[in-house]
Amino acid sequence: MDEIDLNQDGIIQYVMLEGEPGHQDAIVRSRVSVETITGCGIKLERLGDEIANWDRQQAQTKITSLLAGYPRQIELIIANDDNMALGAVDALTNFGVQTMPLIVGVNGQEEALEMVNEGMIEGTVLNNSKEKGKIIAKLALFLGVDGKPPKDLPLVDGKYYYISYELINKKNINDYFTEEN
Repeated sequence: MDEIDLNQDGIIQYVMLEGEPGHQDAIVRSRVSVETITGCGIKLERLGDEIANWDRQQAQTKITSLLAGYPRQIELIIANDDNMALGAVDALTNFGVQTMPLIVGVNGQEEALEMVNEGMIEGTVLNNSKEKGKIIAKLALFLGVDGKPPKDLPLVDGKYYYISYELINKKNINDYFTEEN
């Protein structure tokens, strides 16, 4: 925590970059991120909660604006997706920030993976759409043929199948690069 808590006040000052207002993913990602961090006993102070609509340019504009008021205080940027995390990197780079805050995103986009590899973004989590697609196809096939889900696919509360997000950081980044890289 000491390497993140730049001002050594025992509190991590952070900015939240959210997707569109009222969007379920934006709401859940924001809430769970903060709850997970505070659940580990880390104190947080929110410097900004900005709607950037999943957009890189909007995120860059929002972070640039916040940097005018908090040029050295931002220690963590939590972005609801990688586009916004990349916009934060753009803003910080253009602003000339020497010590980058910790930046995290969601979705495991190729450019974000490159930034994780370079140490510009701390990490991202993969919302594994390929795996979700396989599960949907499997469910559709079994429901169409048997009228019930397959036994090897346990449903939560008999209603849905949950696919966990996959953490991607410096430790496992090579597992997520495609063969083209």
